[in-house]
Amino acid sequence: MKLYQKLALIVGMSTLGYTAQGQEHATIKDSSNSIPMETRSGLASIEGQFTKDNNLDYIIAAIKPGHNQADMYLVIGNGDGTFSEKKYIGSIPANTRSGISLLKGDFDKDGDVDLIAAAEAPGYNQAGTYTWFNKGMGNFSLKND
Repeated sequence: MKLYQKLALIVGMSTLGYTAQGQEHATIKDSSNSIPMETRSGLASIEGQFTKDNNLDYIIAAIKPGHNQADMYLVIGNGDGTFSEKKYIGSIPANTRSGISLLKGDFDKDGDVDLIAAAEAPGYNQAGTYTWFNKGMGNFSLKND
């Protein structure tokens, strides 16, 4: 199985099946929510109610292949275990061989779940940390205005 297929199992929609030996395994059902990922780099995900519809959503971040950046996407939950839409949030600088960390919270106390993303900065031995403010319904901005 190729790396992008493995990532689709993790990031995209998958179903649980069984092998001939009775062991569970995941198979790709719908890869529309999968994202590209640099080989030998990290990825991160976090769940939360980012769209205020009382359904759990998740944010996934991965190093973009061939670029010193991590792309982040919000995947919107339907409330029944399925996900309908993937929205691009933005990118942060990231070393292609590093991992990404995500943290959620209402950092500006406006009632929306915000996001902090961190990764090793390209060419440096230090992390860059970025706060993305949720402006409502999963629309994120680096500016808190």
